[in-house]
Amino acid sequence: MTRKPKDGKRLAACSDAACEVEVERGDVIRLNTRAMRKAGFGDLTVRSIRKKEVVFDLASGTWTYTQPGPKGAANLNGVSLTLVRIDGERAVIRLGKPIKGELTIRLGPDGMTMMTTGE
Repeated sequence: MTRKPKDGKRLAACSDAACEVEVERGDVIRLNTRAMRKAGFGDLTVRSIRKKEVVFDLASGTWTYTQPGPKGAANLNGVSLTLVRIDGERAVIRLGKPIKGELTIRLGPDGMTMMTTGE
């Protein structure tokens, strides 16, 4: 990997839904209560990492990210999840504030709604 992620491999840095970490298959990111309310999920589990995709399990289902880079971001409720890069069996992801103009996904008890920016 070229540049080390800001928080390295410290998954606990993501508990507040603001981090940049390296993950591998089986890693679990656990959000604290406040971040969980904002995100709409509590745990984010890395199911698999392949050449061009990372598959995550959320309490509400499975989410797949492809094509790392600027277009590798989405807003899940009140949290953005960006796939920064993939290197073999490891990936770097970033959690943070919602990113204006990115795909927004609302997860809730009634299912999932996807909203695009119209661009």
